Amino acid sequence: LEVMQQGKPVIIFTEFKDTIATIQQAVEKAGFPVDIIQGSTNGDDRQTIAEKYQTGTPIPRCFIGPKAAQEGLTLTDADTAILIDRPCTPGDAIQREDRAWRIGQRNCVTAYWLQYGIDHDIDGLILEKQANANEMLTGHRTTLDGHSSAGGSIAMRALKAVFEA
Repeated sequence: LEVMQQGKPVIIFTEFKDTIATIQQAVEKAGFPVDIIQGSTNGDDRQTIAEKYQTGTPIPRCFIGPKAAQEGLTLTDADTAILIDRPCTPGDAIQREDRAWRIGQRNCVTAYWLQYGIDHDIDGLILEKQANANEMLTGHRTTLDGHSSAGGSIAMRALKAVFEA
């Protein structure tokens, strides 16, 4: 609510219907409009809801969506994304943040990952997965002293194993 009280629209991602309902009630009670996409929302309606959010008034307003809303939507009217639940993959986290960070965005985008209890551990796993994926894709890893090393990367070791066999 603080972001919207500052006059800014916001995007919130959560997977649970009860959490969506709780957030919706709090936002509406504070007097702000809410646009919601659920997993059961069909493709045409998703686009209509996203367009309404993009061009809607008054500002501020809130968009709430689950994983089903993380791809294919442009929500550049907001420059704040809040991730309440943890996705299992780095790609899903990036997709959620990227709903606001797209062509047409004129502001810096801030993504907040709320942490409570085990979320800190899950965030660490997501970051580790992303680092492993980057290492595989680029063939580079960072050594303990912070220097880049292509020769010791997982990708390079895998290639050497294939060609030396």
